[in-house]
Amino acid sequence: MANLLTFSSGRNVKWIVAGFWLFLILVSVGTNLIGKFTDAEENESTSFLPGDAESTKALEVTERVQGGEQAPIVIVYRATAG
Repeated sequence: MANLLTFSSGRNVKWIVAGFWLFLILVSVGTNLIGKFTDAEENESTSFLPGDAESTKALEVTERVQGGEQAPIVIVYRATAG
């Protein structure tokens, strides 16, 4: 039992752990796991809002009108006092 507990603090174990992590990094880069995650994620504004929110409805109308999430806007302010 003591042999099993002292194994993790041995001299060569650090190289085994470093090799294991290097292997995992090379496998993840080689199989393009990072690219697969970015293809699957959705960063649309509507994915964070409820479906019946006014913001969601406004974004849907904007996409239909312009084909995007940004719309130019003009704000007119008139001061009655001059």
